[in-house]
Amino acid sequence: MDRRQFLGAAPLFAAAPAVAKSRHDVLSFNAAGDGVKDDTASIQRTVDEVKLVGGGVVRIPEGTYKISAPIRVYGNFQFRSIKILGENAEIVSTHAGPAFEFDPSSPTPAPQVKQRSEMDGLSFSGPGRDIAGSSGISIINGATVRVRNCKVRGYEKGISGVGALILRFLEVELYGNAYGYHFTSTKTFGANDIHFTSCFIFENTKAGFAENFPNSVITFNQCEIEGNNFDGNGDDGVVTMEFSNAGKVTLVGCHVEENHGRANIVFAGGNRSSSLNIIGSEILPGRRISTVVEMATNFGPFGHLHVIGSRITSGRGNQIDLGLGISACIIGETEGGISGDLSKLVVIKDGKVATGGIEP
Repeated sequence: MDRRQFLGAAPLFAAAPAVAKSRHDVLSFNAAGDGVKDDTASIQRTVDEVKLVGGGVVRIPEGTYKISAPIRVYGNFQFRSIKILGENAEIVSTHAGPAFEFDPSSPTPAPQVKQRSEMDGLSFSGPGRDIAGSSGISIINGATVRVRNCKVRGYEKGISGVGALILRFLEVELYGNAYGYHFTSTKTFGANDIHFTSCFIFENTKAGFAENFPNSVITFNQCEIEGNNFDGNGDDGVVTMEFSNAGKVTLVGCHVEENHGRANIVFAGGNRSSSLNIIGSEILPGRRISTVVEMATNFGPFGHLHVIGSRITSGRGNQIDLGLGISACIIGETEGGISGDLSKLVVIKDGKVATGGIEP
């Protein structure tokens, strides 16, 4: 006798229900992915459907998707969030605007500005770095967007943030843009808590720019920043990475090589606690550079430079230039010279401590 029948019990293992085709797949909304048909409306309808049901995944299968207007991800998502998932898919922009735009505050004031959006596995090809207003990924007026394993090329701004904060970028490639990244602040939100991890930022005109975040944090961890403004020289005025009215910027384990122009890093602190921290990194700019790291005083004698176990060298000009009243602490051998105001400089190496620019 079947013991289950005897006990009046149901089978121990019921058959799993058949999994229906996802209704959040862009192909289900008539996207073609052939690089010819304009798929803007189909992708937007898919995003809107996910928004309507309170969150989920927008799947973009392998293919080439041409768009002629921004794909807008608006409003708040709660715990479930929304994820834009590309399966080796390419987005080709033909317009002078963002490819994807995340805006937690629109179209109506949100209960929170935390959108909880994710993006993974997409490549973006833009209309050209000279097309003003074009960007691959745009984040405005809010927080919590995570981007992983994406490639962005051919835009004025690869990643653009306006009043964007609490952002994570993991294994993202930014190349062939006018700016790899570009962050500005608004009266409501500053560029804050922005972190790049294991990213490649190369062959852009400028690796990036960030301004007006005096009480905020931006970090680069294990990033390769190389070949930006490669055809430039020390007299062209181009800065690889510029931080204006800045808070705290940290590079950890980064390799910064063959970026040409006026300077590799220009840091202008916005208050007395502002700091540029270079830890365990290599900055090797080559010969077509004037200054490697410049601590500027645009907003006053604000900012501290901390260099720990890093090499900062150059075949031309100054390795580190300190503005008037700027303090600096160098721990270890940088293999480069230091110029400017050395009155607040401390150097620790070979078990010795020196101040005021005197070699220990």
